[in-house]
Amino acid sequence: MLREYIFRGISKKTNEFIFGNAELKLSHSFISQIDTCEHVREEVYNETINQFSGHYDSNDNKIFEGDIISFASYDDGNDSFGYTGIVYFCNMECTYNVNGKHYNPSLNECTHIHIIGNIYQSSEALINWNKRTWWE
Repeated sequence: MLREYIFRGISKKTNEFIFGNAELKLSHSFISQIDTCEHVREEVYNETINQFSGHYDSNDNKIFEGDIISFASYDDGNDSFGYTGIVYFCNMECTYNVNGKHYNPSLNECTHIHIIGNIYQSSEALINWNKRTWWE
């Protein structure tokens, strides 16, 4: 099975995410939208470009780097619920992981995933993530 390579970035024109192929330059970056009939190329903020992880949440939404998710993790034969974290790509392991406060699983180990925001547009979700207690 081939993997989809999709990127997203926040448009400098609309301040909304656009999805497509990334073109990265030192001073300017662009996303060429792939879901339109004509070729649309828009400049995006470099720091907001994230790649699709190849995973979907429980509502069939694509999970990207920088997404804040809630999830359960399958550990010792039981689902453990109530975790939250930020999706990132781990270069050493060549896999997508979740940066939780005290638990950092591979995205492959997560179940019952729900996207609750992202690090660029969801300040409330990010604030709540940072306020968690040690047992979350």
